[in-house]
Amino acid sequence: RVGSTGDGGRRFRLRRVLTLSRMCGNIQSTDDDIFKGQIMTETSSPMLVKLLSEIKQTPEARQSLLRELERLLGRTAVSYFTSFRFPVLVDDSDADMLEGILQRLDLSSGLTLVVNSPGGDILAAERIVNVCRTYAAGDFEVIVPGKAKSAATMICLGAKRILLSETSELGPIDPQVLLPQEDGRLAFVSAWSIIESYRELLR
Repeated sequence: RVGSTGDGGRRFRLRRVLTLSRMCGNIQSTDDDIFKGQIMTETSSPMLVKLLSEIKQTPEARQSLLRELERLLGRTAVSYFTSFRFPVLVDDSDADMLEGILQRLDLSSGLTLVVNSPGGDILAAERIVNVCRTYAAGDFEVIVPGKAKSAATMICLGAKRILLSETSELGPIDPQVLLPQEDGRLAFVSAWSIIESYRELLR
């Protein structure tokens, strides 16, 4: 954690890194009505255009922050986040997308992944870890500016280092398995409960 180092200069540097990470990885969407013609960015002030860009979560809103992160860290930084507000979770296509990005980057100095996600597919999380480790030659770290829950926590645990602020959150890992129920419906069941059931049978 940020407060664990006794080096004042490094502590300040880490705080700056985590502040920038929070800005580029934890911007939340708001009301989209402002993009339906009420406000035209072409005639707005530069400050308002920048604000609308952050609200709409355009890539341009984060590029300067990521460049500053890379300067402070001395390594390549990539942001990876999924929405807590909308049902967008970690899935297998994310691993493919991330691999396509990493193939075009110079990772000789290592990779820092800025993660902010409620989680998702556990197998997709494993693939993301494998992709990051492979292309970064094992020098793979994560920064959690806000929350990394469930499968996103697993991504973090697969890294060499995890950087957290005082308010960053990791979450419990509770893998779910899709199984048929007595009424024929499919439902997610805790993998832990299945293992415990087998243990009960073997006693």
